[in-house]
Amino acid sequence: MTTTNEQRPSQPTDDDNAENLFELFRPRPDDPPNIRYLRLAVISMGVILLAVFVAVIGRLIYLMTRPLPGAGAPSAIVSASPSNPSAALATATALAADIQLQLPPGARIRGHTLAVNRMSVHYESAPGEGIMVIDLETGRPLSHVKILSTKN
Repeated sequence: MTTTNEQRPSQPTDDDNAENLFELFRPRPDDPPNIRYLRLAVISMGVILLAVFVAVIGRLIYLMTRPLPGAGAPSAIVSASPSNPSAALATATALAADIQLQLPPGARIRGHTLAVNRMSVHYESAPGEGIMVIDLETGRPLSHVKILSTKN
């Protein structure tokens, strides 16, 4: 049995891979000046593009995490039906406490909707239907809309 001293090609190491990766960025002595400037321009534009991308993502995260200006609570629109009025009332109590609503005698609430710091109440009474819009920060009505029915 004879042994031979054959040399096997060595496997590239991590240092060799890193050197090969940055080989594109190093100027070569045989490159003409316009190629050097072109390489510098491409690298600069890539860095600028990456910086703008990071800035846009950062701005989106900033806008999504801050509260709305002038809003007392996070923006939410909650609708409730006569069968489930507690969903909207739970959100309303977080904005203001002890709001009293003056409806016509015998009125029946058909539904209500919350939007930021406003609540609209749709009611039905003997004189007709109506919608009342209330400011939840002050507890005062902002508007009262009477719905007129047309008879054919």
